[in-house]
Amino acid sequence: MDSLVALIPERVAAHEIGLDGRVLAATALSALITTLAFGALPALRVAATDPASVLRSASTSVAGGRWNTKARRALVGAEIGMALVLLAGVGLLVATMLSLTGLALGFDPDNAYFAQLRLGRKYATDVGRGTLPYTRYQKMWEWGYERKSVLAELTRRLEQTPGVSAAGVTTGLPFNSYWLAVRIEGRPNTVEREFEQWDVPPTGDGEGNADWAISRFVTPGYLEALRIPLVTGRSIRWPDYDAAHRVAVVDEAFAAKYWPQRGAVGRSILIKDGIDNPWSEVQIVGVVGTVLESGYRPRALARDPLPAIYLPLGQQNERYTHGEAGVYVWANVVVRHDGDETGAAAAIRQAVSAVDPEIPITELGSMRVYVGNSHGDRRFYGALIGAFAIIAIVLAASGVYAVMAQQVAQRRREIGIRMAVGARAPDVTGMVLGEGVRVALAGITAGILGSVAATRVLESWLYGVTPTEPWVLGLASLSMLGLTLLACVVPAWRAASIDPSATLRAD
Repeated sequence: MDSLVALIPERVAAHEIGLDGRVLAATALSALITTLAFGALPALRVAATDPASVLRSASTSVAGGRWNTKARRALVGAEIGMALVLLAGVGLLVATMLSLTGLALGFDPDNAYFAQLRLGRKYATDVGRGTLPYTRYQKMWEWGYERKSVLAELTRRLEQTPGVSAAGVTTGLPFNSYWLAVRIEGRPNTVEREFEQWDVPPTGDGEGNADWAISRFVTPGYLEALRIPLVTGRSIRWPDYDAAHRVAVVDEAFAAKYWPQRGAVGRSILIKDGIDNPWSEVQIVGVVGTVLESGYRPRALARDPLPAIYLPLGQQNERYTHGEAGVYVWANVVVRHDGDETGAAAAIRQAVSAVDPEIPITELGSMRVYVGNSHGDRRFYGALIGAFAIIAIVLAASGVYAVMAQQVAQRRREIGIRMAVGARAPDVTGMVLGEGVRVALAGITAGILGSVAATRVLESWLYGVTPTEPWVLGLASLSMLGLTLLACVVPAWRAASIDPSATLRAD
């Protein structure tokens, strides 16, 4: 339990996780019911057996019989199939983690640190109820000049802090996607309805065919703090912060999508940065590198570069909708610091306290750890499924061994007769192993079919692999086949070691 808790992502309240009496009681009850259910039928069959017929038969086992043998093989095959499903899930998550290792992020997390701030009611004015059909958003709030001036002052203070080479504020860090509707001149508009959620585009087919882009409102210095490279044009500057003329910086994916053969700098687009807000014209002043982002589904990293747009935070529309979370808005501070995390944290705390000591810092850490934590869910679920897979594999191997050992014991006389009439030890060994392989192939076939259906649940967690990745299913199948053969070795050896004369004399 402690090992699994240690792998839980930090945002989960791991300290609240432990053994629960109700869970233990339910588990014990389930185990009891399962034992009674699977033990009742064999017990009834034994109770109904005629002792005289058993004594007259040559069988050495009351529980023998073709029906029982098939039932045991079916159960073992089911164990193999379930183990294969879990093993395939572990393989997909491991392949995902390998794909993410060394993946180009589009920014430099080393020596970069962040802090999440929560701005409360003092920065908001209630301007009435919203008119959205989506019930999550209930209130309309207006963020005035004070919020923008506070974040601008905070950025400037951090820029002047010793050890800080760049600093900025953003509405969202990488991997946290917020979407913005855009209209491009000469391109048919495919946005059919207003925003219903900030983080998921309501239209489009998941392939970027709708006019949507990831958006971040930032202060000058944010792109430099993360070292997102400037490709052409210029970055966001302080004169842009609250200027009437709206400007934006887009990434290479945005420029390549809408102007693949022509430059993006100097072009104008229309954006809609809030529900019930009008479309406004924005001029593109620069192009930066593309940052790895989350996709349309929660937790899913985009498999292809997604278009993104960066706008001055001071030009953000003052009115936006907020609902169940309360009257709060989050802002993320990013600094590039020459020292360690302790020095960077002290610099951020000092600057925030100087601007407004009432602003709480809800999270503070390094961007390198932040990137690692973004994959924490995958590590945790991989370890959890892996633990279940190990248990299932042990049960499957035990089942194969038990069934084959019992069959060898029941067929001892038959094997003795075979060897007496000329069968050799390798022939007997091959017979036992062949029966084990047939059971394994039946279970593997069922497991592959189950994996094709079950692993789709993991689709949003995968990157670089598909839920039906052939090599993962193939490797898992070969592993289960090898495990079955290994479990059959001892019963096969015992069968090959039978003395025909001793067996026949005993009968």
